[in-house]
This record gives sequence, structure tokens and C-alpha cells, in this order.
Amino acid sequence: MKKRAISASVTLLLICFQAGAQTLPQRILQCSGSDEWKGINAPKDAGIPQPDPSRIVGGTYTFQGNVLVKSGEGKVADQRYKLCSVTTTNYVYSTDCSIDTAGYIAEWLKVSTAASDTAFQARHKESWVQLDTVTVDRVNLSLDEMYVAPLERSDYDPEKANALVLTPYLLSTHYVATCHLAQPQF
Repeated sequence: MKKRAISASVTLLLICFQAGAQTLPQRILQCSGSDEWKGINAPKDAGIPQPDPSRIVGGTYTFQGNVLVKSGEGKVADQRYKLCSVTTTNYVYSTDCSIDTAGYIAEWLKVSTAASDTAFQARHKESWVQLDTVTVDRVNLSLDEMYVAPLERSDYDPEKANALVLTPYLLSTHYVATCHLAQPQF
């Protein structure tokens, strides 16, 4: 009888623990700020969106262990960022922790042939389409997100017997926001 009572107590304790773990409040940041688009080494006709200072951009970010999830708000897929570093004042998350934004930009701008483009993709398997880095200030809950997407323009140079010329450039978005901790409403 004692064995059964202990077993039932342990089972009840585990059920309570699991229920408690599932109802812990999530750490959610609700953010509001502005973004700025720019082209880095972009051709003049690349079509970079012009800044609109009156436009307010919102975002919802959820901390899930060592991952930060940016909500796609049901319009696009959620974006997941890995924790890259922690200081007393900042968390830094990225789609690729192996390279910093400045190094990524410098490396992409050296691409000049299809072979060097392929080599870049091989080195940056997690970020060859884009590099996204999010810094969260732990003290004042501000958020700084830098997104860069490597692009290239292919042109034929008539002066070089129509040789293919690749022009690497990047599209960059810089989002700066103030945030507050939010709780799920239901």
C-alpha cells in the first residue's frame, strides 16, 4: 500500500510540475519603432525604398531559451535567431553567429564571378540569403535589428566581347525600436 501511495504521489507531483511548466509566463517583447532601408554599393536603379519618418513599425519578439522568435504576424513565417552573445547590458541574436555584419558585407562585396558567389554560399550556409542580427538592450528594452541581403546584378559588357560582369550589392534594413515586456492576454 505504501508503495502505491508513493507512486501516486510522484505521479501527481510530475503532473503538477508539467502543468506549472506549461503555464509559466513567456518573455514577450512588444516593440514599436522605425526602419530605414539603404543600398550598399547598389546600382542607382536598384529601387531601394525611401524612408518614411511618419511610418511606425511594430514587432513582437518572444524569448524561447537560447532562441529569439520574431513573429511573422500570420503574414510570413516566424523568424528564429540563435543567441550569439550575452553581456551585462545586451543580448545579441543572429541567423548566423559565425560572422559579424561588417565582415559579411565586406566579404560579399568581393564577389566578382559565379565561382566566388558559390564559394560565399558554401561558407555561409545559414546566411547566404540574408544575415539578420538583433541586439536587445537588457536595461532599457530597446531593440536594434540589422538585416542585410546580398544581391548581384548581372550585365554584359559590350567593350569586353559581351563578357558577363557581376556587380555585388546589398539591401539593408535597420530597425530601431523601444519595447516593453508583454503578457499573453489569454
